[in-house]
Amino acid sequence: MSFEYTGEWIMEEFALGRGFEVGTLSNLVFGREIPKLVLKRNKPVLEVAESPALVRPSNVRQLYHTLSRQQADAQACKAAREFLDASLLEAARLPEGLPAELNELQRVLEKRAATLSRDYRAYLKDRHKGQPRRYFNHQSHALHFLQAIAPTRMVEGAWLYGFLRFWRDAQYAPLCKIYLKSLGEGREQCNQVRLYQHMLDSNGCQQWQQMDEQYYVQGLIRLALGHHVEEYLPEIIGFNLGYEQVSLPMLIAAYELSELDVQPHYFTLHATEDDACIASAIRLLQPLLQNAASEEERLALMQRVNNGYKLNQLGMNIDDIVASFDLQQAFLAVMQPRAAFIERVYRIDCMERGIRGRWPDSLPLVSLMQHLCNEGWMQGETLAQTRLWQTMERGGILPNAMRPRC
Repeated sequence: MSFEYTGEWIMEEFALGRGFEVGTLSNLVFGREIPKLVLKRNKPVLEVAESPALVRPSNVRQLYHTLSRQQADAQACKAAREFLDASLLEAARLPEGLPAELNELQRVLEKRAATLSRDYRAYLKDRHKGQPRRYFNHQSHALHFLQAIAPTRMVEGAWLYGFLRFWRDAQYAPLCKIYLKSLGEGREQCNQVRLYQHMLDSNGCQQWQQMDEQYYVQGLIRLALGHHVEEYLPEIIGFNLGYEQVSLPMLIAAYELSELDVQPHYFTLHATEDDACIASAIRLLQPLLQNAASEEERLALMQRVNNGYKLNQLGMNIDDIVASFDLQQAFLAVMQPRAAFIERVYRIDCMERGIRGRWPDSLPLVSLMQHLCNEGWMQGETLAQTRLWQTMERGGILPNAMRPRC
């Protein structure tokens, strides 16, 4: 995962000691190369538990990018369907779905919306009383979040894309309209993908295409649905209904992004407490269920809708993504490309001070950073006043110094 997008912010948080203690660096065990960072905040992020029923492709990220292209080959489409079937089996095991009866749907979802409103008001009340932010410790943390959810947000509406082939069919017209609405109905300023790309660009978070596999699961579900719309109509109706249900974590994230001067306009489009679209879902479900040949078939269709609804819960949720950020490891990732130069400068400095200890051929990055911390290279009232920053500036190896602008 690339942290270059927030390099200066990460260095500043590290150097000025916000949110962690330098002394804990010695607990990290890294070599000179860091092939893959396993990120954590208060706890490690674990992969979704595998079971015999759950078989995922070996490279979720690669399949995601393949399906993102306008024309995906037959092999990729087959892999997408297998992934989708496995994901639906996983979703079927999750609790808290939709009621089995359509006439109960509106009541249940309205009750959940009322609970959401109550919980969000309680959060705001706590914050106004001086409680700390629930999610983001600092701006680097918030920018990590923006990049981590990019694989999901950059395929908004993808689960409905395939219906455009059937735009003349009245059965699919409402779904086509929902898809076109997500694209702004021809207005670029309302296109959700464009809006998110603009937010990434304005905050220096463009490099998200090579993140860890775990961040691509939800986006791949959306793409897989969009490539198989005819076979999964009930699941797509349920998935769209689940997508429209605003969550408490998203409301909180939008609020805290605004506090940290990260432009949250994109999120405020979604984070509205009256955005359930229950009536639209019922209009889509009614003809589907009326065409069922028996009560058993009707119940089976509602179960498929329910499983599609619960697909929204798979992959990394907001709490997981927030917990996946580790400032220390992010700092090491920023320093990795600059380690050779800094090590050379540090060796010269040691020789000039008469320190001629036995050096290994290559000082591990974590050890180098620990030496620098111990010897005051991180101290200063501002980042620019630290010896580390000044050394990097003289060497022309500063990280991207463009801070995000609102």
